[in-house]
Amino acid sequence: MIDSYSTGIPALDVLLGGGLHAGTVTLVSGASQSGMTTMLDTIVRANAHNQNLPTLMCDRETFPAEHTKRFLAALSGVALSTIQSGDLNAFEKQHVVAAAVTTKDMPLSFSEAGTADALRWDILRDPRRPRLIAVDGMRFLDRADEYDPDHDVKVLTSLQGVAAELAAAFVVTHPTCLHSSAPELASVPSGLAEIAESVVVLHRPEMDGESWRRSEVEAHCVKSRRGRCGAAGMVGMFEFARFVPLTLHAKA
Repeated sequence: MIDSYSTGIPALDVLLGGGLHAGTVTLVSGASQSGMTTMLDTIVRANAHNQNLPTLMCDRETFPAEHTKRFLAALSGVALSTIQSGDLNAFEKQHVVAAAVTTKDMPLSFSEAGTADALRWDILRDPRRPRLIAVDGMRFLDRADEYDPDHDVKVLTSLQGVAAELAAAFVVTHPTCLHSSAPELASVPSGLAEIAESVVVLHRPEMDGESWRRSEVEAHCVKSRRGRCGAAGMVGMFEFARFVPLTLHAKA
């Protein structure tokens, strides 16, 4: 059985020691608009579409139909805004239809589970038995009426338990409070960093005023139990809901 899965960015796979590992949780963090959802889209597409790997995506904010449009944009080369508007010319329509054909039998399921336990049951009930689980917005799971300062740690602990039980690889997003020009492990709550197998912090240089690097995004691997720390460079093609590799800068 394969026990690691690609992120779709080869340089990041190297830093993670081979990719996303079965039975573990990889945490993807970053400031607002850093590209966390696009990172998950890239990972899901690399596995469900490119490798035909049974995959499940859990998202309480974005409907499955919207995610489908994002995949079509990434695969067709037609801008997401154009697909959303439905105002496609003949050339664009041809490419979107061709992309839709390739995704028709893609082994991808969606879950709108509100708790970690409900997500576990969605995975168990899925006849394809997903091996990769992408959770966009961990903070929306197990929400309570009263504020709980330990909420995120409890949720990630539960997800780690499910990952270990089902031998599935989980990748989960969690936003940082502030943008940092020098991403490091300290920017992630210590309780979450301790639980996660690996921690990746996304950084967009243009948010530091480096306008000439407008399309660049750095995926900083600030913790990796099986790999090493470093940064994988990516090009953020946000209008097409995807990242493509740029370069690799790894620490010794």
